[in-house]
Amino acid sequence: IGNIARDSCEPSVIVSFKSFEIDDSRENCLLAVRINELERKPCMSQGKIFIRDNATAVPANPDQVRRLLFGSLE
Repeated sequence: IGNIARDSCEPSVIVSFKSFEIDDSRENCLLAVRINELERKPCMSQGKIFIRDNATAVPANPDQVRRLLFGSLE
């Protein structure tokens, strides 16, 4: 996850991890992943600009890219 975030995103994103043991078992754990919000936006991956849509990231359409780069067009 960390390598994908670092190598596939421009600018690179900072990812941190924390694991929690479940039922005192070394075989079962919960992995929490935190991705810090970028100061420099927008984020690009594979030549596309992504924006948030509720809980997911989706490619921005041309109008959304213009708004991101130049502010509101209204």
